[in-house]
Amino acid sequence: MTQSSGSRKQIEAFLKRLLAPIDKEASLKFCLPSNDEEAANLIANILSQISQFFYAQSAALKGIKCNTAWGTADYFSEFHRFWEEHHELVLGVSVNEAKCKAVAERLEASYNPFSPSSVFDIYKLTPQQIANTRLFTTIQDFGFGLKGDFFALAQEKPYLFKPTEVIQHPSYARQQLEYLGVADYQPDKRTEWASRCAEWLVTN
Repeated sequence: MTQSSGSRKQIEAFLKRLLAPIDKEASLKFCLPSNDEEAANLIANILSQISQFFYAQSAALKGIKCNTAWGTADYFSEFHRFWEEHHELVLGVSVNEAKCKAVAERLEASYNPFSPSSVFDIYKLTPQQIANTRLFTTIQDFGFGLKGDFFALAQEKPYLFKPTEVIQHPSYARQQLEYLGVADYQPDKRTEWASRCAEWLVTN
């Protein structure tokens, strides 16, 4: 510990932040033991408890199922169960429909001159096919870029971007990813996004 006083201060500051919401006074007074071995043992114990809460499946959780987009699965940690039950309260998320509409209108005014046909070859796709294709591909493109010509794919295999077909045939989502060149990165999440997108389109 003495060889890395900077690290000691960082972990001490971290523990103070953890304490602050519980007991502000205790947070201000807290400091690691001056004895290096005692400090190391305390840090190891705290980090172990944090790790177990986030990543370890306790005996009490085994066999307890939770719902996921792809079926049921065991809770993998106490945090997993806590987050499923309380995430809305913790995040405090709400949607202001009026502000969302105002933002959408500004974006529409800015991007309207740049229609897909001015940038891509949209072949003979209908406006609905263009919209669906853009939505399905946009949710898959977050920094890596898409290798395939998705409008060409929509022309060749229109069913891959038809929401009702994607819902009935989950493998279509995987085919989208393979053609777009992103099937090797987080495929489970990506297919889930495609399925949810299809369900949202059908519902709305």
